[in-house]
Amino acid sequence: MEYTLVTHPTKKSLYLYWGESKLYEDVDAAIRTAVASIKKALKPESMEHEISLVVRHIDSAGVSPAAKSQVLSFLDPLRQREL
Repeated sequence: MEYTLVTHPTKKSLYLYWGESKLYEDVDAAIRTAVASIKKALKPESMEHEISLVVRHIDSAGVSPAAKSQVLSFLDPLRQREL
């Protein structure tokens, strides 16, 4: 699983994209596997696992201290957010 961190230049927004890539010779198998992977990734326990990986390994991601702070704050389930 890979993730990409993007901040909006004028809004106080943080976008975190998860993704993975694989190569298949059989397009049908590729689509079936992609749908199964997305279905699994959207389960709360899978999302919690991925978030814990980001939190544990963020220091090796090469992001700035400000970006790190934003990501960790965004992923904190107890943080109150402005709507």
